[in-house]
Amino acid sequence: RGLVRTPGVDGAPHGFHVAYGLLVLLAVEGRDETFVADLENFYRAVGLPLSLADLGGRSVSGEEIAAIAAYTTAAPK
Repeated sequence: RGLVRTPGVDGAPHGFHVAYGLLVLLAVEGRDETFVADLENFYRAVGLPLSLADLGGRSVSGEEIAAIAAYTTAAPK
């Protein structure tokens, strides 16, 4: 819900949002760094995004990151 409301990032394919979201989830969960590094290498090999900038081709501000987090954690209406 947060990524699709972010200008520049909103145009990325849904699967790219899911792929990036998985990386964020693994980081929040504190997953094993080797596992995450292997997944990042796979992402590089197949062209999946590793950052918000990869999703939108630009830097995303701290305000935008806070808005993404707020929308993502809000209950659906």
